[in-house]
Order: sequence, then C-alpha cells, then structure tokens
Amino acid sequence: MDINLSQAPQTPQATLIQRVQVVLDSLRPMIQWDGGDVELLSVSENGVVSVRFHGACVGCPSSQATLRLGLEKNIRERIPEITAVISEDEFENPPPSPPVAHKNPDS
Repeated sequence: MDINLSQAPQTPQATLIQRVQVVLDSLRPMIQWDGGDVELLSVSENGVVSVRFHGACVGCPSSQATLRLGLEKNIRERIPEITAVISEDEFENPPPSPPVAHKNPDS
C-alpha cells in the first residue's frame, strides 16, 4: 500500500506528529474493517510513537502483529525519524510472567 505523504503539510512548521497522523489515518480503514481503531497519543523527542488501541483491538491476540507489522513497519518506512512504535497496552497490561516451578523439599 502506497501512502502519499503530499497530503501532509510540507512546510517547516509541519510537525512529526502531523506526519505520523497522516500515516495512521491511511492505515485506519484496515483496522476499522476488523472492528478496531488506533489513537495517536504522542511522539517523543527521540522518535518513539505511542498509540492506544480501541474496539476489537483491545485484548486481541493479533494486536501485537498489527502494531509491529502494520503500524510500526509503515510509519518507520515513511518517516525515518521514528525509532519505535509502542502501544499503551504494552505498559499497562504486560504479558503474564510464566509460572515458577517449585521443588518439593521432600523429594
């Protein structure tokens, strides 16, 4: 899928946030087709984009694939200043730790 960044403002005032939003808006229909959505939360000074998933994306086992193979790949290809794309869920709902096996002291 080709994204025409000419839709984004090409003036010196154009911000990184606006450029990221143009890419997200171009990907949004595919996410919405599956019943979800994505919201741009922030772009840090070191190029980390923070997003939040909505709708069917929340808790979906494929949301990490959408994040990495869809959003991050497309944003980083089109905006070289971006270093990573993270989901708010990665920090609020980290994957559960594996169970710890305990040895029975009697064995």
